[in-house]
Amino acid sequence: MDELAHELGLDPLELRLRNHAEVDPISGSPWSSDGAMECYRRGARRFGWQERDRRPRSRREGNWLIGTGMATAAYPVTFPMRPQRARARLYADGTAVVQAATQEFGTGVATVVTQVAADGLGVPLDRVRFEYGDTDLPNIAATVGSAGCHGAAGWGARRRSTP
Repeated sequence: MDELAHELGLDPLELRLRNHAEVDPISGSPWSSDGAMECYRRGARRFGWQERDRRPRSRREGNWLIGTGMATAAYPVTFPMRPQRARARLYADGTAVVQAATQEFGTGVATVVTQVAADGLGVPLDRVRFEYGDTDLPNIAATVGSAGCHGAAGWGARRRSTP
């Protein structure tokens, strides 16, 4: 984003302010909370954003390039045990394919979902294939985040039927 802003002749903060979505671009619904713009402005004031050297790669300390830039991150706000969805296909040859829109970056989602699917479907573990990494697949998300065992609690949650 910072390099794009530089190429466009814009301040990186201004580029973000101009491109902030006021509503969810897919549903059109307003965000449940949104403090990003205020955070940008407050951070810029507190860290002396306007006083920085705006030229990329302009400050060095020995062999190190020292930069001042900005980035944005968001931590998901989720409701406990929100619905988890996956698509499962059972084939006549005894295999199963389970699909879900999630990622695997080392927390074990592929292993956990494959194990849960094998158990739930009654299919041997080596006969289940888990396909993921495509946002067009059904939603599956951790209840507290993807970190550590928190993800497994969400990925392996079962819907309880009411009597």
